[in-house]
Amino acid sequence: MAKGECSSARKMKIGFPSTPRRSELPFAVGIPALIWQVLFFYIPLFLIVISSFLKITEVGKIEGLTFEHIRLFLTPTYLKVILSSLLLALSNACICFLIAFPLAYFLAFRGRKYRNIFLFFLIVPFWTNFLLHVYAWFYVLENQGFINNLLTNIGLISEPLRMLNSIPAIMIMMVYYYLPFMVLPLYTSLERFNYTLIEVSYDLGGSFTATFRRILLPLISRGI
Repeated sequence: MAKGECSSARKMKIGFPSTPRRSELPFAVGIPALIWQVLFFYIPLFLIVISSFLKITEVGKIEGLTFEHIRLFLTPTYLKVILSSLLLALSNACICFLIAFPLAYFLAFRGRKYRNIFLFFLIVPFWTNFLLHVYAWFYVLENQGFINNLLTNIGLISEPLRMLNSIPAIMIMMVYYYLPFMVLPLYTSLERFNYTLIEVSYDLGGSFTATFRRILLPLISRGI
């Protein structure tokens, strides 16, 4: 009797397909995004790299291979532009982190009552076009803009400050636009953080610097 039940149970197990494991589901969900990236990012990028080694005439005819574009890319002019871009990106990331971390920490641990309001104001800029943000800051930073008019009216300056077409203006715009991209991931990581670990560190004599460097920073590194 027991053998018959075991054999029937084995047949039922073979007859019905098993449900997919949870470990397989995240990969299946990410397939559409992967296909999108391959079609609209990796393939165009690959074509750009290939075309950089081709000698193409003005009418679009391919005449052969060339390394002229690579030589131009390594000239001091282009290297200076690349270095300036990297420095701007690094400075922007550091400034955004210095501003975003206290704000994300406040939202995660201290400002739960006003959390939804702050998150709403962080998300609102994404509802408008990036060019509108640029034009808005243009009118704020121009010679007759809001900042210069304010400083002139209160008597701090006698002539307008030249802020447009400068590195500080670029940094202000970049920090303004990319700050939410730093705040939201940091807030998500800090919200899941176990705050008792910090209390334990202080109870064991750990300083603020050591606690931040050895406990808090490694555990929220994914959100940076």
